[in-house]
Amino acid sequence: MAMLMSKRLLHSSRSFFQSTISSGILEEVPPFKSKYSLEKVYPQSSLNMCKPTPKTIDKFSGFIPMNKLHVNYVRSGKPGGQNVNKIDSQAIVKFKLSEADWIPTHIRSQLQKLHHNSINKEGEWIIRSQKTRQATLNLADCIDKIRSYIAEVEAKIKPPPDPITLELRRDQYERAAQARLREKRHRSTVNKMRDNAMRSE
Repeated sequence: MAMLMSKRLLHSSRSFFQSTISSGILEEVPPFKSKYSLEKVYPQSSLNMCKPTPKTIDKFSGFIPMNKLHVNYVRSGKPGGQNVNKIDSQAIVKFKLSEADWIPTHIRSQLQKLHHNSINKEGEWIIRSQKTRQATLNLADCIDKIRSYIAEVEAKIKPPPDPITLELRRDQYERAAQARLREKRHRSTVNKMRDNAMRSE
C-alpha cells in the first residue's frame, strides 16, 4: 500500500513540474542570490575574473617575430661583378619601433635616441644589409643587427638595486656621517685645548 502511494505521489509531482515548465511559470522566477553575494557586498566591483591583463616585459627574450617586420629586397650598391645590377640582394627591414611590443618599453626609448637617424617620419626603424650577395644571408645580418643593438642598450641600463643593497648603503652612509662628526668634534676639542695653552703662556 505504501509503495503504491509513493508511486502516485511521484507521478503527480512529475506532472506538476512538467505543467509549470510548459506554462513558463518557472522562467519568470528570478534566481536566488544570497545577501552575502559579491554583487551585494561589492556593488561597484567588476565580477568578470577572466579579463586579460596586459603583459609587460622587462627583458628582451631574443625572439624577433618575423610577421611583424616588413622585409624588402633591392639592388646592392657595392661592387660585386656582373650580377650586381641584376639580383636584389640587399635586405631592408622596417618596423615601427613604438609598436614593437616584443621589445621592452625602456629599451625602445633608448633605441629611439641612439638610432634616430635611421627612423623615418612614420616612426619606422630601417635596418639595411648588403654584406653578402645572398638575400637570405643579408636578412639574417639585419636580424643580428637588431639583436646586437638591443643587447648594447641592455648592457648600458643598470638594474635597480634590491632592498638589501639599499639598506646596506644607507647603513654605510650613516656610519660614515657619524665618523665624520666624531672627527670634527675631536679636531675642535684639540684646537680649543691648543688655544687655551697658548693663552696661558
